[in-house]
Amino acid sequence: MPTLQDDLRHAIQLRRWAWAALNERPAPLPPASPRAWQLFLDREACAVALARVPGLGLPDPVRRRAQLESQQILLARAELAAVAHAVHSAGLEVIPLKGTDALLTPATALPLKDVDVLAPPGATTAAEEALGSAGFGTARSRSYLHVVLARPGTSTPVELHGTIWPQAALSSSDLWNAASSARSIPGLRALDPADHLWLCLVHVVAVHPDRAGRLRDLLIIRAAVKQCSAKQMEIVARRMAAHPMTAELGIELAIAVGRDTPLDRQGRDRIAATWYALDALVARTPIGTTLRMALSSWASMIAAPSVSWRTLAQRLFTTGGNSRLRGVAWLERRIPPLGRLARVGIRLVWIGPTIAVALPYASFARRAARMAVPD
Repeated sequence: MPTLQDDLRHAIQLRRWAWAALNERPAPLPPASPRAWQLFLDREACAVALARVPGLGLPDPVRRRAQLESQQILLARAELAAVAHAVHSAGLEVIPLKGTDALLTPATALPLKDVDVLAPPGATTAAEEALGSAGFGTARSRSYLHVVLARPGTSTPVELHGTIWPQAALSSSDLWNAASSARSIPGLRALDPADHLWLCLVHVVAVHPDRAGRLRDLLIIRAAVKQCSAKQMEIVARRMAAHPMTAELGIELAIAVGRDTPLDRQGRDRIAATWYALDALVARTPIGTTLRMALSSWASMIAAPSVSWRTLAQRLFTTGGNSRLRGVAWLERRIPPLGRLARVGIRLVWIGPTIAVALPYASFARRAARMAVPD
């Protein structure tokens, strides 16, 4: 029976095979264990993209996963159409973000976990009310960035953003002022191509560094590059040069457009092997789904080479919006400092032990990745 180390090496070989095929450089399919296939397909989310490659013989694991991803895409499109109809009926528009924007073009659509849209400045409440009237129900969660809504019986939630991640150094007003109305679906507006590419880059490099180099996201970035003119690429280049993570952003963009170096590819392969190892470890941990997701998230952040302890502390102690706990939310409204203290204290009670477990998981995953992708 293959060891975890064998599975990691096989998964990295599958990743290289897939990226070669997606760049029109088909290579022989490497042998791989069933667990290696699962690790690769779960993390990279690119089976439907591989199914679009002309003349590529699809292995059975890819074919089965592509069918599942196609269903996810159809469900997400249905939710986006429902969102567009709801806000249009209320005289509003929203902007699809990142992978949600890619849904609108069949050749670029890739699976996603939720539909991300940006409300007009000052109209987040009105957009939420419009969605509520259309059956999107009560909020699942709420933060300073977005509110998460869902229709009963659906598996694809909607993240309605009122603002954008601070790592992007852009406001929602900036994005709306530059946005166009070039959309065939009433209720939807398009980001300026430079803004769209910038948000795609920042999201995977600075907001979710555990996604750096993931094939799905590289494909979304590549598609965003193709929408940009030379002038728009100059805008993105200036933003990258001024960003604290300029090197990491540059590597991600270079890999997406095929201008990377062997050292860049090795670095991203090692990051991928780290996530594969963490996925395997977390899957074997006998805890509930919510705790497993928290363990995976914190272990991924701790293991990410581009994440500092300062960033982790900010993630732990930063609060936004109101707590989902009624008593804490009341305190936050009436006595904000005490409410924040109570919220962070409760968070530490359950996240503290999670981080304690995540630390050795991250350490093991990094060692395993170095063995799977040696210097």
